[in-house]
Amino acid sequence: VFLGIMSMNQVMGLITTERAVFYRERAVNTYSSGLFGLVIGICELPYVAFSSLVFCFILYWMAGMNHNWGWFFFWVLVFFLYMMFATFLGVMLVIVMPSQAVAQMIGSAYSVLMI
Repeated sequence: VFLGIMSMNQVMGLITTERAVFYRERAVNTYSSGLFGLVIGICELPYVAFSSLVFCFILYWMAGMNHNWGWFFFWVLVFFLYMMFATFLGVMLVIVMPSQAVAQMIGSAYSVLMI
């Protein structure tokens, strides 16, 4: 849960700084909002995949979970999907809310509910 919250907060700062560039380039029809979302997803994919794999590889065996590679990769997949969800939730909150502070407050409230 902690890595998901960290990922959500990190992407909020990034999207806040890119929001002004997006508005400027959207005004002159450089690209669409769907393409912007796709690029954000593609850019976040390697970071989330790497951090999920490293975290799961250390924690899974250290916690003494089932010593089966199939269950390990299933756990990595579930954790990766959670991390992507948290990342895109942060993106959505920054885009929908009027400021980063409001987005972080709502993201924090959601994080408390997820725990």
